Amino acid sequence: MTTVPFRAQCIFATLLLTGCGGSAAVTPGQAFQDVPGDNVAVHRVALANGASFTQFPLPRWQSAQSVALDRTSTPWVLTQFAIDRVGTDGHVTTFPMPAKARGLHGFLGLYGGIALGRDGALWFLGEVRYPSKLFPTNSTLFRLTTEGKLTSYPLPGPNEFTQELVPFDIASGVDGKLWFTIGSDNSAGPGCTLGSASTQGVLGPYAHACNSDGVATGPDGNDMWVAGGGQDPEAQQSIESYSAQAKAGRSFRLPLTSNPEGIATGPDGNLWITVVGFNEIMRLTITGKRTMYALPTKYAFGKQSWGPQEARIVSGSNAMWFVEPGANAIGRISMSGQITEYAIPTPHSGVTGLAISSSCSSYGVHLWFVESASNKLAMLTAPC
Repeated sequence: MTTVPFRAQCIFATLLLTGCGGSAAVTPGQAFQDVPGDNVAVHRVALANGASFTQFPLPRWQSAQSVALDRTSTPWVLTQFAIDRVGTDGHVTTFPMPAKARGLHGFLGLYGGIALGRDGALWFLGEVRYPSKLFPTNSTLFRLTTEGKLTSYPLPGPNEFTQELVPFDIASGVDGKLWFTIGSDNSAGPGCTLGSASTQGVLGPYAHACNSDGVATGPDGNDMWVAGGGQDPEAQQSIESYSAQAKAGRSFRLPLTSNPEGIATGPDGNLWITVVGFNEIMRLTITGKRTMYALPTKYAFGKQSWGPQEARIVSGSNAMWFVEPGANAIGRISMSGQITEYAIPTPHSGVTGLAISSSCSSYGVHLWFVESASNKLAMLTAPC
């Protein structure tokens, strides 16, 4: 993820969390109510307890970043210049991206996340960098069917909501829309933005969401929740909710340098967040009750994290799963806070992205992730 530069209008100017962006700003930050965690055990295992890893090599000329599963649980991998579909036999079908987006000539790279839409297609964002500095960097939303038909939807050019856009994350909402977070490379820009699009490609609405990273559907099924903060030590750090009309709802402030990134709703009806700066997992109710769980491995998320995909968290049937680039492991945390870390066999794999199979069979659950350093797609089969 491209680090968003410092912005004076998006910092803690006082002990209260100030807004960003005028009338579209989030409400003043609400304080958390800390809840003591349960007394839980911590485990770090290799290939134990029935767990196993399977790896699938990807084309070497690409840079794999994230993964999503289609309706048949087939993995689709977002790489810098293409989308790869990986079959159960390891056969890779590559769908290259065009060198231009809707006639706007420039260098196109794919970044951030990839998500399955309610229409059964794969949705993702691409960053277009133009050869002339007279034109700003901008982003395009893409739709790829499982048959390989590609449609592009360029996002609006610079205006009060969008300026030099850089993709961060994308998720499918209960309302059927695709919700995405995008940021600005321009220090004079408005910060980061939460955007949406229907499966017919109708864009909007938008909202200012300063330094936004991960995005997920909330526990009530109506609001979208955003985790944001970035690595800027003076940037706003918060967990925020937005309605289907992109109206700001609740906003819970975090201490500076906490850097929340991945966010997902768990089977217990609470939000679970990877807090990269504190090397912890947070459980958060929509009323602000917070429980923090420290990870057993120091710098489990890495000493530096460059985007929400590097700290992604997903929900299982009775646990949350997350990636640990610094620990080179896949983590599991139960609803009571018990943490298990499954060591990845490939040293320094550069683990990123994460997708989970929808069902839990007698064989366990399948977790798909990308080994960016070794250019592989991998699957962890582990007890649910």
